[in-house]
Amino acid sequence: MIIPCTGEEGLKVDGFKLLSNRAAVHRLFNGPGPAEDIPDPPGYQSIRNAGLYMPVIDLIRKQLESMLSVVQLESGGKPVEIDGFRLKDLSDWAYPSACDPSEIIDHAGTRCNCNCVFCYNKGAPPSLAMQVPRRSAAEEFAEIRTRIKHFRPQAERSLFPGLGSTCEAFAHPRIMEILKELREKTGKVFRAVTNGAALTEPVIKGLADLKPVYLDISLNSSDPDRRGRLMGDRRPRVDIDALPLLKSAGIPYSVVIVPWTGVIIGPPVFGTIADRTGYFWGWLMLSAFGLISTCLFVLSIRLAARYRAGAAGECSPNARNGG
Repeated sequence: MIIPCTGEEGLKVDGFKLLSNRAAVHRLFNGPGPAEDIPDPPGYQSIRNAGLYMPVIDLIRKQLESMLSVVQLESGGKPVEIDGFRLKDLSDWAYPSACDPSEIIDHAGTRCNCNCVFCYNKGAPPSLAMQVPRRSAAEEFAEIRTRIKHFRPQAERSLFPGLGSTCEAFAHPRIMEILKELREKTGKVFRAVTNGAALTEPVIKGLADLKPVYLDISLNSSDPDRRGRLMGDRRPRVDIDALPLLKSAGIPYSVVIVPWTGVIIGPPVFGTIADRTGYFWGWLMLSAFGLISTCLFVLSIRLAARYRAGAAGECSPNARNGG
């Protein structure tokens, strides 16, 4: 709501003193630093994630911490240590939404069954990384069922998200139950991004019963050895063999190939994909897309180099003196 300042510089307030006792400092956050730097206890929602989508949640947290720094709450005449809070009526926390099914499906993506060398979740500094709360599959399933209960496509309202960095939804042990319950609430297309490692024949048959479904499959290579190395997939043939099964089941999909250094991707790879799926035009489009992307990438590097060279020339002593 406001940013305290000293002069023109903003301050991050982490404590206060009472006028009656200026020697004692009362911290606004528990622990050694701000609350956003403290990991969430096991079993709890991430206050940081929730605050990103619904800032008033973080405001409530800060107000409670401020109050608890000066008062002790009691119940039945005994002190009560407060380490969390719960929203009372969840219907009050529904917000206008397009009610895309991915709003629910993405909350199942709390784990992963691959270990890709190019994973964007790796190496992000703590200040940027969206942490996934440490909870059991049963706790996550209970939350997702609550979200489905308050998922109202006709009213275009749903609960605010609490997502961390979404991983692989199909790695969740209750994903098919989640999709079945969600299908009872909406007839919209279930669109999901997946690494394909869990797309076994039984799963594909289950998805066929829940159509319309559309999958964006991170294949990256139709060669099992190469896919295994790139993605840390212990069963790389599952995803590769899933493509013709999806076609037979009438489930449309796209194939995603991540450009990555040290990986040679050419017509043989795309040709193998085309052979497996029967989609020659898909091979042609992928090949064209790869060629165009590579050309644009090289062009951007050259333009950046020219820009830097021009900027350096403008700032050189000779440039300033007209030389």
